[in-house]
Amino acid sequence: MNKFAENLLRIAKSDIKASNYLYNKRFYSQSFFSFQQAAEKANKAFGLLDQLIGEDGLKKVSHQSAKVQRNAVRQKKLEVEELIYAYTKNPMLNTITPFKDLDINGYYQKLNDIQTLFDKRYNEEIINIPLITLNDILYTLYEINDSKFKMPQEFKDSFKSKMLEYADGFGKLGKIKGKDEIYEVMKDDDQVKLLCEYLIKYFEELFQIQKIHTVIFVCAFITSHHCEAARYPNKGKDPLKTYTKKLPVVKLQPEFMDLLENAIKKILKYCKN
Repeated sequence: MNKFAENLLRIAKSDIKASNYLYNKRFYSQSFFSFQQAAEKANKAFGLLDQLIGEDGLKKVSHQSAKVQRNAVRQKKLEVEELIYAYTKNPMLNTITPFKDLDINGYYQKLNDIQTLFDKRYNEEIINIPLITLNDILYTLYEINDSKFKMPQEFKDSFKSKMLEYADGFGKLGKIKGKDEIYEVMKDDDQVKLLCEYLIKYFEELFQIQKIHTVIFVCAFITSHHCEAARYPNKGKDPLKTYTKKLPVVKLQPEFMDLLENAIKKILKYCKN
């Protein structure tokens, strides 16, 4: 595990403890700043662990940690642009599995839509998110947390069928050895079963990680514009008067902090294993 990321996560846990203490003592602005710091550190740590960003890149992100994901989308767009260029130079790819099954232009447009939406929402500098919106976000996060991973029963047959299609694709590219090797493995039911078990375990772990990531990112996003506002007077607003339970995000702060704390515990446990 990245040592710096691990330290960030441990400090984030401490920030949550401090935030809970301050919240119970009704020091809401100070409490919210500690919550924001916990979310920021957790999101940066996840970015490091998932290789969305390097330690040098964290300096550029500064307190706007939600930009870790925005920058990752931008990098993915560059990678897809290279793939689109490869398709243009090699039209044959459009006739070969798995390349023919990829809607690469559609995927690029989705990435572009995500980046546009992210920039629009992020630049709004939302402080007073409506209570109904926050409740909807919480409900969604609880649903995600409670969701279970289940692989379709026909997965083994689908996997075998798709792998044979890939083998044929290798053959069309002139990679006869690769084609023969895949066919040989697919003839062995024990090998196929072992591969399927490995993939199911991999997808289960990926599913759990994405659940953790969702909680951490959402907490980082809804707190990102509070770093300064919770500490200093800004545009005539006094944080001691702004950050009360009348502010929806403060009212629901304990619920979000509980989700964040559990997410941090899970990722620390997962990384140890």
